[in-house]
Amino acid sequence: MTLRARNLLFHGKVEAATKERIRQELDTQKDILFLRWPLPFKTFRLDRLDIGPLPKPPSTDDKETFCLDSFLRDSQSQAKYIILEDIHTLAHSRQDPGGFYRELLGACNFYHRRHGIAFILSCARIPVVFARENPFIEDWDFVDCNAHGTDPGPDGDAPWRDLLLSLRQTHPQAAWHHVAKLRESTGAPSPEDLMKDPSLHDRLRAMIASGSLFHSDVYIPDHPFPEDYAGDTIDRIQAHLESIIIGQGEAIQKVSEATLLAYHEPPPEIRTRPKAVFLFAGPSGVGKTRICQELARLLPGYRFLQINLAEHNDQAGVNKLIGLGRGYEDSEYGGILTEPVRLYPRHVILFDELDHAHASVLHLFYKLFEGEIMDGRGRVVSFRDCFIIMTTNKGQLSERLPAALQRRAVEEALMKEEKGPGKEALSFTEAFLGRIDSVVPFFPLKPFDMARIAENYFREAILIPFEERYGIRLALRCEPQPELMHKGILSAESAFFEIWAMFAMQSPEQGARRLFQLMDEYLMKPLRLFAIRYGRLVKPGFEITLRFSALWPPVADYDETTLLLIDDDPGERDRLETLLNTDGLRIVWSDFEGIQDLSDVSIVLLDLLRDGEMVWKGVLPRIGAGQLPIPVCSYSALCHGPHLDQLKSSLWEHGFFDHIEKTQSADTMKEQILAAIRESYLMRKAAAGQRIERVDLEPPFTISPGDRSAQFTMQVVLS
Repeated sequence: MTLRARNLLFHGKVEAATKERIRQELDTQKDILFLRWPLPFKTFRLDRLDIGPLPKPPSTDDKETFCLDSFLRDSQSQAKYIILEDIHTLAHSRQDPGGFYRELLGACNFYHRRHGIAFILSCARIPVVFARENPFIEDWDFVDCNAHGTDPGPDGDAPWRDLLLSLRQTHPQAAWHHVAKLRESTGAPSPEDLMKDPSLHDRLRAMIASGSLFHSDVYIPDHPFPEDYAGDTIDRIQAHLESIIIGQGEAIQKVSEATLLAYHEPPPEIRTRPKAVFLFAGPSGVGKTRICQELARLLPGYRFLQINLAEHNDQAGVNKLIGLGRGYEDSEYGGILTEPVRLYPRHVILFDELDHAHASVLHLFYKLFEGEIMDGRGRVVSFRDCFIIMTTNKGQLSERLPAALQRRAVEEALMKEEKGPGKEALSFTEAFLGRIDSVVPFFPLKPFDMARIAENYFREAILIPFEERYGIRLALRCEPQPELMHKGILSAESAFFEIWAMFAMQSPEQGARRLFQLMDEYLMKPLRLFAIRYGRLVKPGFEITLRFSALWPPVADYDETTLLLIDDDPGERDRLETLLNTDGLRIVWSDFEGIQDLSDVSIVLLDLLRDGEMVWKGVLPRIGAGQLPIPVCSYSALCHGPHLDQLKSSLWEHGFFDHIEKTQSADTMKEQILAAIRESYLMRKAAAGQRIERVDLEPPFTISPGDRSAQFTMQVVLS
């Protein structure tokens, strides 16, 4: 490319690539003079851009001169350029990046037209004003520095492409330019060497966070995520949420399906409403907020915005959301709802505690559900690329209903709620509820769900931090051990977390929040204090053993358990016995007609097909229609597809959520069956009604420098 007296904008997300590209272009020209920022700002009266104090002028070389008089009087045969690199770092150090770009564009066009001085700029992306509000766009050339050498190619850089896909499992918003920056900053010759860098994830996290400055209304929108990646990510949403959110499979399915539909809607130019509008209704501490956070983390290019409407229970609440008009103090900051979306339109917006908001907020939501709101300064803000989610603790269902009846039942419960005393509360009306796309009910957690949450919390809050920070390993020891624990059906880990699940279930209204409080108070705090006080004596490889007893309350026989298999093929019993390979589990087979007493059974495996025909609708009423105090797992050889998905959805209406596939691996089947047996014993403990008063964790009396381990004894005090 031959340089002419034109303005050049080099854009690329890797700063080193733009600098190198500018240097390559300048090295090919022998008849130009140029100045580098920041000196021209002061000389050419551009200080009104408020760039701050100017550093000392850099030293000159054979091409640079800072004699402005000679620069302007120079012969017309020499093109004159002013170079400003990385203008995005300057623009986004201010509250109004768009205003900075407008003033800079005006100054560049003025000096180019009046004095014949051209500008060479570099930026992360093309600012919107340079392309869409530029009256002299014919004087500008835009050079893409990412077109060569930045993006991994389809063949030669396949290992780096695999690395990017691997990083996206942990950092969904990772992009190609992040990989290029990591390669440059670390000097890693291969992806394997880069993965060994201990600061890799911290560097990547910082890069993604710094990219949040680049608003879509400032830059020309680009597509950092390939279409195939976006589709693959959305397909994985349900599996990802199910691995994190425990006990809300039906709600997760509804959210995942609505997300899939939102990404296959008509293009934005013919759609004005938000992508989806949800109302989550259910008790506290069951995962409503966590689903929103994980959804925003997983969706490509989305951010999370949470607004607690309990803070907007007065008339001024609307002003906080949309901002004040011109002339009021702090009006330039905008509203806490409209300003983030105006600057970056892709958000997952969570309105928490909807029932505590002031009634005036309701009128704002009517317009919000239509897709656009005018903020306090008169600017129209579009929400068509947003997912809007509202949560409330009201409208809870006392029993599970078929999916077709759930929404209406929740709406009727919400409309019956009375206004709070002493204030005007938000009332749910038919007009308001009719504008919501999906009403998703959440249900209270079961004891086994609470135990799984306790296990995850213990691993994230204690096991991993203790291992990484102190080098301490934690072991669980159950004393005495029941017979089923020796035979591998029960485990010390499952018995340990059953204790905390039963402790938390005494206050079911608080959900998992109560579990976290109890584990923090009686378990986490003593262990952390021990590590802090005796950290100087703890060396890597130190081990802490937690001793406890699982034989409380004495309501279950821990010597043997029974599994009932209801199947049309008697040979399935022999297959299961071979699969489980334990003498502590007795398997009883029954056909669909010979179902008898289930009082001694711990788990039921129910086949769903007989001679290729569905029989579950006739069998479920005969085994209690979901009212059995034991787990009932559907057991089928159906392959993945619409038939299996429809079957699972139908079973949810009857309260059955566990499904075991005959076609999956033996280890997976065994793990699921043993988990159902552990759930059975936990359900028996919950039915016994034995209350826990407290949990005492007794620390070791002494620890000497030579000790490599310590023991804590956990005593469960029953009321």
